[in-house]
Order: sequence, then C-alpha cells, then structure tokens
Amino acid sequence: MVRSTRIGWPATLLAAACSATAMYFSTGAHHLWFLAWVAPVPVLALAFGLAGGSNQAQSAVRGSLARLAVAAFLAAAAGNAGWVVLYRGILPAAAIVPAVLLLAGLFALATILTWLVADRVGVSAGIVFFPAAWVSFEFAMSRLSPNGTAGSLAYSQTDVLPLIQLAAWAGLPAIVCIVLLAASGVAAFLGGGIRGEWRLSRAVVPGLAVLAALALGQWRLNTANADRQVVVGLISSDAAMQRFETTERADALPVLERYLAAGAHLARRGAEALVMPEKMIGLASQYQDEARAMLASFSAGHPALVVVGINTTGVTPRRNLAEVYSNGHR
Repeated sequence: MVRSTRIGWPATLLAAACSATAMYFSTGAHHLWFLAWVAPVPVLALAFGLAGGSNQAQSAVRGSLARLAVAAFLAAAAGNAGWVVLYRGILPAAAIVPAVLLLAGLFALATILTWLVADRVGVSAGIVFFPAAWVSFEFAMSRLSPNGTAGSLAYSQTDVLPLIQLAAWAGLPAIVCIVLLAASGVAAFLGGGIRGEWRLSRAVVPGLAVLAALALGQWRLNTANADRQVVVGLISSDAAMQRFETTERADALPVLERYLAAGAHLARRGAEALVMPEKMIGLASQYQDEARAMLASFSAGHPALVVVGINTTGVTPRRNLAEVYSNGHR
C-alpha cells in the first residue's frame, strides 16, 4: 500500500485550530474536562497518518514533518494561552509566556517523536509512547519548577471522580496517562496509522485500558465509607494575595494572624480540616521559624488538620509549598 507523506497547509492549520480550541477550553480558567481528551487528537492524527511513509521521497517527508511541528506548536501555544488570561493582573505576562512557549515546544517535540516511534517501531508503540512522553515531561517539570505540578493536565479532570481516584495509587501521572492514551488511540485510528486486519483491535486495546481505569476508580468510590464525612473549612482573602511576595515580617505575620483567627472560628463551628490558600503569604528566612511556630501552636490548640499555602521568598530557588500541621507538628 502506497501512502502519501504530504500534509498540506489547510490540513495543518485546521488541525492546529481544532486542537488549540479544545486545549484552551479545558485548561487555565476553563474546566471542560472532556475537551482535554480530544485536544491532542487532530494534531496526532496527522502524525499517525505519516507513519509508514518514510520510504518515500525524503523531501516530502521533511516538508510534512515541518508542517506537523508547526501545527503542534501553534496548537499548544494558542491552547495554553488561557493561563495568561487566568493570571492576568496577578502575575506579569513575562512570567507566564515563557512557560506557555515551553509547553508548546514540548508538545511539538512529543508529536514528532511519536511519529518517529510509530514509523520506525510500529503504530502500537507510538500509541503508548505519546502519553509516556508527556507524563515524563510533566514529571521533569514538577521536579525542576518552583511551582511543582502546576499546569498539569491532570487538574483539568477534577470533575471526573472515578478518574481522579487513580491519584490515590499512582499520583497525577496516572490520570494524565489515561487521558492521553485514549487520545492517542483515537488519533491513530482516525489518522489511518492503524491498518490491516488488526486495525480495530489496536484501537480497542487503549479503550479497554481506559475503561478498566475508570471502573477501578468507580469501584473505589462505591466502596468508600459513605457514613464518614469530613467537615472542611475553606479560608480565602483577596487582600492577602498582595503579600505573597513579601519578605517583610510586618507584612506577612499580620496576614497569618487574620487567617488563624478565621480558622479558629471555623474550628469552633466543627471544621475538621482547615484549608488556607496557595501562596497565602511570602515566607522569608528571617521570620519563617516564627510563622511556623504560630501555625504549630494553632494546630496544638485546635483539633482540625491545617493545610496552609506558603511562598518562600528571599531565597533561590523559590518554592511554592503546601504545609500540613496537626496536633502541634508539621
């Protein structure tokens, strides 16, 4: 069977636009979780459509791969622009745009590598490779970035209760892997990368893995102790956000005192867990021990579990931390 290795600009731009739209409305300020499952499909379908055609004219292959890389980069850059909108007025664009461009570059790289694996090893290997590659990228970024797992695709799935149960066993990577495995399998089928008598079975296997993961999550939900409920108190203040970068004791500690006062009120009303915002205060080395002593003392005097968001300041690298206090201990 002779396969075409040419991808024209109309198909390139259409795929990029479809993927970008789905990415934009499933990440950032938007949470249309189902769009995250289909966002990579249009661009990946082009990649799988090229698989098996590398024995044809190399110039045609190179041209199509260049257009494929452009489609992937534009899709991810436009799709992740929602993060710029979300943090507008909170963080400078100069801090967000490089992160968006990095995600776009990684998506383009993962797409091209997926084509390479599908073309040289096999389409089945390519189906598995794409989610594995993206999970690896996210893991590396979580280790290198001061913001940890911020921006992970897994956060787009918080409304899918059976799926997010996987985090209890394998963390966020399990959620990301399942979502992208489904997208990769569909893309291979639609792109024509799966051919011959085993075409349907190769498309079904990723689907079965996804269904098994969802079934496992639903089983966990069904077997949970429904009679055990935890009363959670959530505390937030827009004014406090102005202090998340401070290195001044006089700015940070009064904010912490206000949060603890609100927490005490909620604990008296029966809250068993108190959750304070991400980056609630900036915590510099000259007063970090005092702030943590205040939190430990508070938790010793109240039965509630305390989760507090802290932004370390005045140090390199800076860290965005979630600290947990219980019975006077961190």
